[in-house]
Amino acid sequence: MSIIQRSFFLYFLICVLHLFPVCADFKPPPQIYLWTWDYPQDFSKLQLPSNVGVAFLAGTIHITKTGIYGESRHCRMVVPSTIPLISVCRIELSPDFKESLDQKLVNQVSDLIIKFAHLDKISKLQIDFDARLTQRVFYKEIILALKQRTNVKLSITALVSWCMFDSWLNKMNNIEIVPMFFSMGQDRNNILEYFKNHPSYPRINYADNIGISLMENNVNKIMLFNLYQKNHFHLKTLYVFNPHPWTSFSLANALGYIK
Repeated sequence: MSIIQRSFFLYFLICVLHLFPVCADFKPPPQIYLWTWDYPQDFSKLQLPSNVGVAFLAGTIHITKTGIYGESRHCRMVVPSTIPLISVCRIELSPDFKESLDQKLVNQVSDLIIKFAHLDKISKLQIDFDARLTQRVFYKEIILALKQRTNVKLSITALVSWCMFDSWLNKMNNIEIVPMFFSMGQDRNNILEYFKNHPSYPRINYADNIGISLMENNVNKIMLFNLYQKNHFHLKTLYVFNPHPWTSFSLANALGYIK
């Protein structure tokens, strides 16, 4: 290659990089999981894009003063074999439960989760538990038990307050943590006020995976704009909750949040 040819090639390369600077910062679109609760659902009737999977409620573990029992999914769900699946197991601990949250109970809960999880069909197992302050050690022990007994990737849902004003999740190694920006309860106003007053750099951990609800559109717009469009966090996984069966319309609404 002559000097003239090399010079022309370098000039051409500089022009290309100048015209298409976004190529260097290209980030793949996030993986989307449709949270699907206990209602009849047939995903074969919907055209799911390649980056969309299903996170379905597989079972609920109830801990009450009369004992512990599991409740598996009641409603039929049809999902094409090509769609990635996540099993979600919900833990509900009754306020009237006064017994010790000991290792025996940890083992009982983890047994039921594994029973409901469909481990041979899923890519990830997600636990949903609104643990109170006195229940956090118990929660960690459940996750540790599941890590020791399964090879599947683990995920947990998390209150947004845990990810903004607390640090107790920091030692959850190799666990996907999903802050849920809906049903925020008594923390809702404080969290929204915080984002309003700190628009340039909101302090939140685990912002690469979040959960939103179709029922809270205004909150979704605020959070997604502040975190990802304005502050350039990279969103890896977006979980979207729908209290009703998924339709083409609700699917389009979910996909619209990442455009």
